Amino acid sequence: MENHSFTAINKHLLELLPELLPSLQGERFHYLKIAQHAAVYHFMGSSQKLIAHRFNKSFFWQHHIYSLKAFRAKNHLRPALNELVLIDSGRAAPLADGQAVSVYFQHIKEQVSSPLSHLIALNGNNEIAHDLDLKSQLVLMQKSLHPEEVRLLKDINSVLKQLKKQPQVSADFWEYLASAFHRFFEEFHLYFQLFKNQKIKKVVATNHYHQEGLIAACRMNKIKFFELQHGLMSKCDIYYAYPEQVLPSIDLREAFFADTLFLYGEFWKGILRQGGEQKNTQLEVAGDYVHKQLQSQDEQPELVKKNVIFIGAQKNMHLEYVAYLKQLLPLVEEKHPDWIVQVKLHPLEKKADLYYALEHPQLDIRWNESDLSTLLREAKIQISVYSTTLYDALGFDVLNLSIQNYTAYKDYAAEMIDMKIAFPLDFDADPIALLDEFHITELTPRERVYSTFDPNVFKNRLDHD
Repeated sequence: MENHSFTAINKHLLELLPELLPSLQGERFHYLKIAQHAAVYHFMGSSQKLIAHRFNKSFFWQHHIYSLKAFRAKNHLRPALNELVLIDSGRAAPLADGQAVSVYFQHIKEQVSSPLSHLIALNGNNEIAHDLDLKSQLVLMQKSLHPEEVRLLKDINSVLKQLKKQPQVSADFWEYLASAFHRFFEEFHLYFQLFKNQKIKKVVATNHYHQEGLIAACRMNKIKFFELQHGLMSKCDIYYAYPEQVLPSIDLREAFFADTLFLYGEFWKGILRQGGEQKNTQLEVAGDYVHKQLQSQDEQPELVKKNVIFIGAQKNMHLEYVAYLKQLLPLVEEKHPDWIVQVKLHPLEKKADLYYALEHPQLDIRWNESDLSTLLREAKIQISVYSTTLYDALGFDVLNLSIQNYTAYKDYAAEMIDMKIAFPLDFDADPIALLDEFHITELTPRERVYSTFDPNVFKNRLDHD
């Protein structure tokens, strides 16, 4: 698989998608985002995303394969769900007593009064307390199709037939499109079977992209879909801040975007308002609703700054960070023997052994056992490419440095500088020498990025809206 920058991917999408927009308009939905997934995978050469789809077979076969599956499947009692459904990846944070709670949904569970059902997503972690793990409901994918599902499947076939005629759609690209539509319909089928004839009024999840099947099931069951910000958002993103020419005449309520998007602060609203997709999505600043063991800076004990360079390693970037550490550690050893380079591995790091193999006396490796806020408040310098930890460090008297012109994500890194989240750092520069060159007060104020949590936003939108 090739590795492309976000700029290159966005350029490709901007050249391709506007020409395909008319062919992506279906009877009920506009399938822009499904085609976008396929176009990105095709452009990047992600052959693992090609699957044995059914769209080369007759519609009769596509329809009735579900009837055959239902005949063979065991009976399954569908669980009853409440008015408010939370679909959680299961990312956990510890309480003082060690109990694990949901990072993104704990405050919603504490604040809203509507009866709710807390579900763990299909690829989620089920270690936190919850009502239902969606993996236990996969048998619903074996159900016969409801007439509305048959109609949607017929519509997808019609759209794929139109796409096959377009000069921009090669035979190879069409296979990626068919694979993406297959995944979409299978996901939709699961959620439609779970949601139909239930009393659900609202669903909350952590992102709108790669959730098109879920959102389609919500739309067809007259359920509102709410999105929770779960990380950084950027003008470089391929799923936010869409250029107007990609969305000129689409009814975005039927293009699988959220009805309401909850945000951490006004900073993010400013970014998203530059995108065409926000015409039909209401942006609500709820504040810093991420659950932390230490809830606020005021509650945290005063810590003394140490000679520490903090690096928050990013998921799937082990090669890039290990290469940087191999350059940085000898420099620190030679010029700053009283400093420590502290690396906190990503919670989902798969190549931790590469970091531990460095074995340097001035290297301190941490993992999930360490509290991020404590580490940032002790450090004098943070180095990253574009990690969310750069935002987390704002207000903690930390010199944020972003390595520029490095990795396929250099456009994201450049935006860290443009948005005044970090100062620029060259790959081979001495970061400690920059302590006197840059002034932390010039960075974006923390309150613009993470405003104070306002529980009334969740109450008003999820209890009364």
